[in-house]
Amino acid sequence: MTDKQKFKPAAVRKRTGSRLAALQFCYSRQMSEDSFAHTLDGFRTSYLDEILKQLTIKKIDEEHFTALITGVDTETDRLDGQIEPLLRQGWTMARLGTHELSILRLGCYELQSLPNIPALAIITEYAAIAEEFNADTGFINAVLDQLARHLRAIEMKAG
Repeated sequence: MTDKQKFKPAAVRKRTGSRLAALQFCYSRQMSEDSFAHTLDGFRTSYLDEILKQLTIKKIDEEHFTALITGVDTETDRLDGQIEPLLRQGWTMARLGTHELSILRLGCYELQSLPNIPALAIITEYAAIAEEFNADTGFINAVLDQLARHLRAIEMKAG
């Protein structure tokens, strides 16, 4: 297998890059008390180039990245309201790790707001991202699957 065959197509890698970048941004945003704009500026100057380098892509899907970070930032309460009822008995949003919470919010946002992306692709991608960040992959997968069955019932029945 050549190096070229090992990589996903550039469009897929750009979207993966935008998801990873959005996750890192959401993490940074939760860990600081800075404004959205200040956090974004710091993220772009400190982290984005390293993410691109690690993914061996020239740029992320800026439109997707922007949709994710602004959507999660403006709809956090609504997203949390959809996620919380799906948590295991005895679990609360406050008990989730920062990466898990960010992954769930991002996945939930994509499932509810970006119908052009297949639900199974969203679930698979965020489960893989969870694994990379040593998050509970099974838990992430289960919650996103339940969300997809609720938010995209017709699509999930057809698939």
